[in-house]
Amino acid sequence: MLGQGAGQALSSHPMRIRYDSHVLRLSVLVATIAALGPAYVRAQVAQTPPPPPPMEDSPRLPVGDAPTMGPASALVTIVLFGSPRDPFSASTRPTLRALRTRYANDVRIVWRTHPIIANSPDGRIAAEALMAAHAQRHFWELLDRLYDATSPLTPEIIERIAGELHLDVPRLHAALAAHADAARVDADVRLGATLHVGDYAPVFVINGTIVPGAHSIERLSPLIDAALTAARSANPRSSAYRIAVEHPLHDPEGFPEPPPGRSRVRDRTVLYRVPIAGAPVAGPADALVTVIAFEDFQCPVCVRSEPVIQQMRQRYGNDLRFVFRNLPLWIHLDAIPAAEAGMEAYAQGGNAAFWRYHDAIFSHSADPAYVTRAALERYAGDVGLDVARFRTALDRRTHGAHVRDDIRLATRLGVGGTPAFFVNGRVLTGFQSAEAFTQAIDAALVEARARVAAGVARAQLYDTLTAGAATEEVFLPAEPGGTEPRYPVTSRAGAPSRGPANAPVTVLLFAGMEGQASVRTTATVEALAQRHARQVRIEYRNFFVDSVHPHARMSAEAALEAFAQRGIDGFVHYRDTLFANQAALARADLERYAESQHLDMTRFRAALDTHSHRPEIAGDNDAARAFGFAFEAPVTFVNGRRLGPGTPAAQFEEAVNRALAGAPAATPRPAAHGGRR
Repeated sequence: MLGQGAGQALSSHPMRIRYDSHVLRLSVLVATIAALGPAYVRAQVAQTPPPPPPMEDSPRLPVGDAPTMGPASALVTIVLFGSPRDPFSASTRPTLRALRTRYANDVRIVWRTHPIIANSPDGRIAAEALMAAHAQRHFWELLDRLYDATSPLTPEIIERIAGELHLDVPRLHAALAAHADAARVDADVRLGATLHVGDYAPVFVINGTIVPGAHSIERLSPLIDAALTAARSANPRSSAYRIAVEHPLHDPEGFPEPPPGRSRVRDRTVLYRVPIAGAPVAGPADALVTVIAFEDFQCPVCVRSEPVIQQMRQRYGNDLRFVFRNLPLWIHLDAIPAAEAGMEAYAQGGNAAFWRYHDAIFSHSADPAYVTRAALERYAGDVGLDVARFRTALDRRTHGAHVRDDIRLATRLGVGGTPAFFVNGRVLTGFQSAEAFTQAIDAALVEARARVAAGVARAQLYDTLTAGAATEEVFLPAEPGGTEPRYPVTSRAGAPSRGPANAPVTVLLFAGMEGQASVRTTATVEALAQRHARQVRIEYRNFFVDSVHPHARMSAEAALEAFAQRGIDGFVHYRDTLFANQAALARADLERYAESQHLDMTRFRAALDTHSHRPEIAGDNDAARAFGFAFEAPVTFVNGRRLGPGTPAAQFEEAVNRALAGAPAATPRPAAHGGRR
């Protein structure tokens, strides 16, 4: 306890005097309010403006009870179609934080599950877990943790993460076991398909304007500001969102509305004329084949593509010319400086200096800091550039205009991701295996040699081949009364099929033998065919991504050999065995299944050893990729109308009913169903 003298000294201390003063003021304030009485309090409350009313929902793009950040009264609603297992969706986190900081109560963010969930085996269970977490008000916390997960997401792992976040784990477990939220995930997938959000995540929909891709706040702000300006004129205020979705803004910065009478879906079968002038080139000007690549130095898929590109350059020698165009993606923070650095190397030493610098960057890609400013300067010294001049160019953004021109060119051509290649004007998107590249180049060589034989000079070959070709993105035609396009995809003679040759509806199922998405989609399509008996014919085609499903290619060869030996019944029996044993698809497993089904094992092993069915498989994969589908297997066409991975059974039913209601079949129906050799 304090002594009496110490207590007296403390009572006269300046801090004590200020404290007593504050207490006195507070006492006076309380006494004043008490004297004024409740009437004063009611008057003050009456002067406080009421909160703005919540926005009316949009029938076309409803918010409903989806997970949201921000107030229901926000003038701008950003619906984000993403996937918890997609790294590009994960890269939007800084953008979302910045949006909430910059726009506060003017913006709300709404989550919808993108159909791309079907691309990863654990995407579906992760999406359902998020909806279960949303019911417990922990959606965003769980999403953040799922984004960072590096191992496959089993229910057990998800439940462990949920426990760390203090969710009710038994409740979550029960929801996952019963698939209680499957309908909500299906509803998101249907909504995404209706809006044609595309086949890549993420997609931002800003008051109805669709902006595909992961973007920085700097990229999105002009559109958000324009949406805010338009929304403030709404009367009543609460109608702003509904009206905006009905009349979305035109975005002049790279995502224009499709022209009248065209759909939102790109037609990747057309020939494009891509300019070469001003770009770094490797190979002679009179090469028979010109490959123009749009790349991003920080893109991991471009890194993985580089050895294949080098292999092609060595294989084809002077018959191949390789042209480099920049497409630095917004999700890669160092991609633009790296692109400008490459152009400075080109400015200093032409093609030779550019390719030395290009190779130096990619050769260090195992280092996480391989495209930092310090690393870029180090490479400049390593390849003999003038480092002082190099630094000045990067400081002054000397080549910024050139890089922006490349980006605008890519946008005009409909290139939204990297890498993308144009082989004598024919587009290939995404990672390409050596086999796929070889097929594309060989096909281009056949046409090129025919033109040369007809008298076209090799030096004029590229200009002649692409004369009159498209110089901007070409969309598929819109169907009457709507924007859903019909793809001109055709049947393949000799492909496995079930159903009558003259059925009014043909379903082309492009799927693999590995992956739950293919298993589920195949089951949905076959149940549909059973319900419609002799009105539907299914044709089974091959489409998979080797990097996602490493056993898919050999499994497809094995299934086609079963088809060759035993016809469609043998194919289905063998395929169903693969579907039931997804964890055991090694070569020894494939042979064991074949032996148990009494196939001719000598022929079976020879087919796998010689890869005799590879041409059919490659042709099927190329047919799907020709329409721009790179990673979104499986994909299904119902009389030419596309249904992507994760499409619910009800939407398949609707597509078949529409086709039966009068739409003509879009594909020829070969009578041959395969059989024994």
